[in-house]
Amino acid sequence: MIIEDNLESIFETLKKAAIALRDEDRISIDFSKLRPRGDIISSVQKPAQGAVAFYEIFNQALSGLIGGGTKEKNITVILKVNHPDILEFLSYKSNFTTKIEVNAEFMRAMENDQMYDLIDPRTGLTVNKLSARNVYNLISDKIAGSEESGIIYSQESLPFNGSATQPQAKEIIPPPIMAMVSQ
Repeated sequence: MIIEDNLESIFETLKKAAIALRDEDRISIDFSKLRPRGDIISSVQKPAQGAVAFYEIFNQALSGLIGGGTKEKNITVILKVNHPDILEFLSYKSNFTTKIEVNAEFMRAMENDQMYDLIDPRTGLTVNKLSARNVYNLISDKIAGSEESGIIYSQESLPFNGSATQPQAKEIIPPPIMAMVSQ
């Protein structure tokens, strides 16, 4: 489920997630389209709370249904690596499986130890830059020891993009990288 950047979509997705959890279905919830913390909501002229604030609401509401302290493998939460709230998302501890969607720009920047752009999903504008290597290390730390959490490679980030043998599946989850030393 991809949450659109409006209250109706946010809470309709929460409702669908609760029903899916009750029915023991597996779901993925993508928070990538939500505007980042501090972005101004023009209709009320107030700053947005950001993707992680709604992630917290989902975690509290759905964890109550599963009884709290256990890890819920039926729910996967996703955020694109170029979302301005990525650092806050990576530091948030929840009861869900976490996946980070990476793109070709990020992978090139990580390989070359460069900065990459954080893009406001509402405007499409660059709002900041981060060290790709440092963010990759944070992702590795987040997914280390988890058999479910991982990285999702967007189609354009795959090395065989454009070839006749390109896979149809979007998600390729490698085992967590345990040791990546920056030089």
